[in-house]
Amino acid sequence: MAKSDARAIAAKTAKERGTALYAEKQYKEAVDAFSEAINVASKDDEDLATYYSNRAAALLQLNEAKRARKDADQCVTLRPLWARGWSRVAAAAELMGDDTAAERAYEKLISLAPDNMDARNSLSRCRARITSSGRRGGASASSSRGWRMPSMPSMPSMPSMPSMPSMPSMPSIASLGALLGAAVSMAQMRYLRLSPNEQLVAKCALAFLVYFVFKFVSRLFGFDGGGYYDDGFGDYGGGGVSLYTLMGIAALYYAHKNGASVWNLLSIANMFGLTGGRRRGYGGYGRGYGGYGRPGMFF
Repeated sequence: MAKSDARAIAAKTAKERGTALYAEKQYKEAVDAFSEAINVASKDDEDLATYYSNRAAALLQLNEAKRARKDADQCVTLRPLWARGWSRVAAAAELMGDDTAAERAYEKLISLAPDNMDARNSLSRCRARITSSGRRGGASASSSRGWRMPSMPSMPSMPSMPSMPSMPSMPSIASLGALLGAAVSMAQMRYLRLSPNEQLVAKCALAFLVYFVFKFVSRLFGFDGGGYYDDGFGDYGGGGVSLYTLMGIAALYYAHKNGASVWNLLSIANMFGLTGGRRRGYGGYGRGYGGYGRPGMFF
């Protein structure tokens, strides 16, 4: 038996003992057992995050919030897309009185497990506490007691001037930044809920968008010298991007994600004309630069 296999078996045995002790509410002994599992397991053990999560749960039962938070953070570092790990982070943050951190952890938890109603209810209570503590920030002047300045007699009022129509207020930079941050956070939450294939499609779409924005900015500031041929935006013109070019970019990205070699990537790029390998016109000759085709997009 390999040494790594023996360590994995010993770690699982300690974890099972800790689970039994936890069920018997012997939380201190359970912490010791889960600690043994963590110390025995190798760094690449796939169950290491589970051991940290279990020890955090036992520490929470002992009201040791700081140690539980440390274990919970280690758990989500090892497995960032595991909902249970984020539930440990949220519980530890609440026990420490850090409602802001608990709110963020519950939001992450719900993004990974949308049907978790307990997490949604906990998030609502957490936000209510944050709002309530904000309202208790200071006492109003009307509630103060003691001596007050006697009121002065009112002066005769001057005739009011006709009011000017108010100009529409422009949104502040801070509000725009907050809106942008919220939009980015929502987009990240939705992206994490996608399947791997859906995430790949989203990355390709984002790559196309970034490329088009880059082309637009280049033309706007005069960095784009125009097409290599007279026909500008044709299928083989350098001034624009054809559907064939976009298909080539997508094929390159997909091949790279699936472990294609450098030579395979060069072959795909050449096939789609991204390296200047494809030629225009009859017999492989074209009109651009002495009739030998255009420069490629990458080379």
